[in-house]
Amino acid sequence: MCDHPSLAGSHRRGLVCSLTAVLALMGCGGARPVPPANAPGSSSGSSGTPSGTSSRISSRTQFAAPPWFHQPPRSASSLFFVGDATGLDSEASARDLAIQKAMTELTNYCGATVQSDFSSTEREANGQHEYVVSLTVDIAGDALTVREAVVRKTSAGTGSDGRYDAYALIEWPKAQFEAVLRTQKNRGMRALEAYRLAEAAFEARDATKTQDHLREAKSILGPMRATIDLDDGTLKNTSLLFEAVRGLAERLDLFTRERAHVVAVSVVCDEDRARQRCRAEQVGAMRQAVSDAGFRVSAEEIDDNLARKILDAETPKSEGSTRSAGYVLAIRFDAEFLSTDGPFTFFRCGARGVLYNTTTGRILDVSEITPSKAGHPKREGAIQKGCDEAGSKVKAWIKDALEQQAESIGQDRRAEAHR
Repeated sequence: MCDHPSLAGSHRRGLVCSLTAVLALMGCGGARPVPPANAPGSSSGSSGTPSGTSSRISSRTQFAAPPWFHQPPRSASSLFFVGDATGLDSEASARDLAIQKAMTELTNYCGATVQSDFSSTEREANGQHEYVVSLTVDIAGDALTVREAVVRKTSAGTGSDGRYDAYALIEWPKAQFEAVLRTQKNRGMRALEAYRLAEAAFEARDATKTQDHLREAKSILGPMRATIDLDDGTLKNTSLLFEAVRGLAERLDLFTRERAHVVAVSVVCDEDRARQRCRAEQVGAMRQAVSDAGFRVSAEEIDDNLARKILDAETPKSEGSTRSAGYVLAIRFDAEFLSTDGPFTFFRCGARGVLYNTTTGRILDVSEITPSKAGHPKREGAIQKGCDEAGSKVKAWIKDALEQQAESIGQDRRAEAHR
């Protein structure tokens, strides 16, 4: 067993290769939680065991940790990170793993992910050899090289089963950490901008844009652990921004769930291919059919041009006109004059119905009602008789189409509950 302020000669020669191998094996797993950035100066090491050894060493006694492992030094100019390794086959492997875990603590502290292998250089300072470790990390797409991380101390020895335990202490200049903070602040400001756009989109009840901007904000923030001050009067730091993003996502989810049961109804009428005003009872019957299917009818008025685009199987951007509705139900009644025979006027009336999902921009269902002939002494009576018959068939289609959507919503909720 030994406690070195610097690394032993044989260990120094294999450090570069073994650190790369350990990085590949360990990644960022096994680390204990990192202290908050508002209390810098130390980092708890990770106490893990190699895969397959936990049962063998569960009752073993470890090689005692040095005092600096539990109480790392504090400095106005440096941060310190510790790591440990337990139950390895060789002293060198145990030291390498302890160093790697200390470096993992450092990268976690920065809220970064490792982008490249460690590299190390040996140098002499104050008559002693020391190793300086560097690596490139990724902070939400921003590459940053961690430099000047010095392996300050290591300690290794055998446990009660003869296998090796080790501890490592890494010192990192605060000036380097401040460079990370500047990078993170830039990220934070970009995320804040995306959040403000999401907030504005939500106020306008634009679910799609809200979701897009929230995803951007979350992606930019990434795994940031530190609390970074932001230039904003309300969201003054990244912790508050995290909470705001989470809160808006929850409100959006609630809004989306409610919206999924709301249908905006638009009924348009044509007579001999010319636009006509629909009868109030005709529109009311279609709205009642939606209610009877268990959905709420949106109070929003849908623009006739939007409804006609949907009916013509175009792909309109309906978000701007249907903030509160998950669906648009567009229906067109088309009456055509046939003939006059004695006191009777004959018309035929058909209908087309389209159910449109405003969130996905997809047409979900279409119904074509074949025109039927109707006669009446009055022109308006013939049109009403023919279109009421078509309307009965449209109502039956509405019931079937919305029942299918209700079942689909239920399946999605059940699948979500199991995830």
